[in-house]
Amino acid sequence: MLDFIDIILYLTTGVAAGAMIVFTGFGGGIIMVPILSQVLGMPIKEAIGISMAVMSVNAVVTTSVNIRMDNIQLKTAFIMGGVSVVGVVFGSLLTIFLLSDSAVHIIFALFLVIPIILTFRSKADGLLYPSIDRVENTSLSGMITVDGREMYYETHKMKLIAYFGAGAGVLSGILGVGGASMMISLLTGVAKLPIKIAIGISSFAISIAAPVSLLIYYLAGYVNFHLVLLVLAGSYVSIKISSKFIGSVTNKYVKVMFLVILILSFVKNFI
Repeated sequence: MLDFIDIILYLTTGVAAGAMIVFTGFGGGIIMVPILSQVLGMPIKEAIGISMAVMSVNAVVTTSVNIRMDNIQLKTAFIMGGVSVVGVVFGSLLTIFLLSDSAVHIIFALFLVIPIILTFRSKADGLLYPSIDRVENTSLSGMITVDGREMYYETHKMKLIAYFGAGAGVLSGILGVGGASMMISLLTGVAKLPIKIAIGISSFAISIAAPVSLLIYYLAGYVNFHLVLLVLAGSYVSIKISSKFIGSVTNKYVKVMFLVILILSFVKNFI
């Protein structure tokens, strides 16, 4: 039986996760899993199951917002979503049947080094062109407004990031977190996309892959839907409020938020 303090903690966890997915493109798991497992004392595999359930709903809601704001390159998003599903099935089964809790924590901390490095090296605005004539592959391109000007972008090295996207799916299935951080870093650092477009693509991919992983964790008995509803209630309110401010947040500010979250999560997993 949950007491009042527990209910507040689960709601607060949802609020933090909802704000994170709107502003950074993370599924929220990078906050949910540490809080649930390290603060509230939940076994990490159960924390991952709850994280997958909340990420599934949050990603669908946030993807609808990004589509309305034209912050998604749909062909790239479908490709990344497809390869992520393949990876997340493998990663989820690996965690459930083979990996210990301590192994999951170590993998997570070591994994975070990659997106931290890639994000430091990437440009927040990606590689932009003043005219669509400069774009080589128009099927992987789009338009974004930067400082009041219409600029054009395209997805570079699509085959390469698709392979890495599958790897991000594996890690997402293993950790319940991290797939989005890897994907956003790849899309900005390798594919040269603006970070807001990378966030939109990441949310879209999560909305496809996370429900598949959720089903696997549910069948294995690691999903408590009563707790899921509490976290979702907090995240729903947070997403609704945060979505009203996303248009006024600059690319550089989003990148700083992204880096702070990555570094704090890395440090936390070695404490």
